Amino acid sequence: LCTVDAFQSTRAGEMVARMVVETGTSTFYKALHAYAEDLGEPVLAQIASYINRDEVYHFRQFEAGFLSYNETEKLSRADLTKIILTRLREASDEDIRIALRHIRPDAPFDAMQRWMKGYAKKYYPYTMAVKMLMRPLRLNPFLESAAAATLRGGLKVFGI
Repeated sequence: LCTVDAFQSTRAGEMVARMVVETGTSTFYKALHAYAEDLGEPVLAQIASYINRDEVYHFRQFEAGFLSYNETEKLSRADLTKIILTRLREASDEDIRIALRHIRPDAPFDAMQRWMKGYAKKYYPYTMAVKMLMRPLRLNPFLESAAAATLRGGLKVFGI
């Protein structure tokens, strides 16, 4: 559902928005890999692993673009945080609705969301997601680790 109006106003900003999208897809396939292993489905687990790796590669390509463009654009951490949070909101508002609608079209969205949160708490790689989302901020490694641990715990509690 992406439109030109939804693009960020700068190239570096758009690269960060794409990094958020790739964070979502790579962590989804990492979670699917773990779930498939629990189910004893090695073929699905292997396919999910391949796709996860591919999505992480895409993330790195967008990160390289961000670093290059941001040398001249010099977006602040506040700008970057706003872009990250905006794209996360868009994902939760529209992307999740689209995905869940195709899993069980007859089920109410709220019921499906609760169902998915149960799986997320068990399989979702929260630490990976938080660290990927914080990458554009270029934080001190100690601060990044502390923030990742705190955010990971909060997200897991809520099953987000």
